[in-house]
Amino acid sequence: MAIRNLIQLRVVLLKNDILNLTTDGLKLVRLGIEPWLGKLILQCFEHRLGKEGLVLAAIMPNASSIFCKMGNEEDKLKFDHYKVQFCHPNGDLLTVLSVYKEWEGVPQ
Repeated sequence: MAIRNLIQLRVVLLKNDILNLTTDGLKLVRLGIEPWLGKLILQCFEHRLGKEGLVLAAIMPNASSIFCKMGNEEDKLKFDHYKVQFCHPNGDLLTVLSVYKEWEGVPQ
């Protein structure tokens, strides 16, 4: 399963029953992080979105805890209302990024 995932990420090629690292695979080895996060970072840098890629790679492993709902039912509904303003139509990655950008813009 792990090898198949690496092949799908195109960081490993299987040729004549031999596994070889691709150019991205060699870069990922040097990063020393989870392959899917490293691939995300590399692709973002290729599209001149390096900062966004680094932010996403840092946040994604804990993304489920970004929207924390605490308190009574009324408070939870209020939190859901606030959450909706961050939801991005193109998916969770962009939702997480919009939350980060909003947080980054808050004065210290």
